[in-house]
Amino acid sequence: MSAGRPDAKSVAISYAPGEEAAPRVAARGQGPLSEMILRVADEHGIPVHSDPILAEALYRFPEGDPIPPELYVAVAEVYAFLIRSRRLVMAGAKISAARQGEEQDLPGT
Repeated sequence: MSAGRPDAKSVAISYAPGEEAAPRVAARGQGPLSEMILRVADEHGIPVHSDPILAEALYRFPEGDPIPPELYVAVAEVYAFLIRSRRLVMAGAKISAARQGEEQDLPGT
């Protein structure tokens, strides 16, 4: 969630609606571990939201801990960002697939 400095902190959060009462801290790290968290997210196509203040607040909690109620709104905003990002990616994939289909229908292809 925050990177680019040696003291940068990253926090990965996860949430399984219906299985968990609240999102939880899935992983957290500083410096090289922060960079590894960001690299793994990139390798798996997981969108990253940069918010150093929220990362700092979430970093206080151990992995596996639920997000405290006072951070629900901030974390909900991150989830809204992720949902919008996925919708844009999916819309882009559909447009790309449609364009590929159009290209296949062109004479001489």
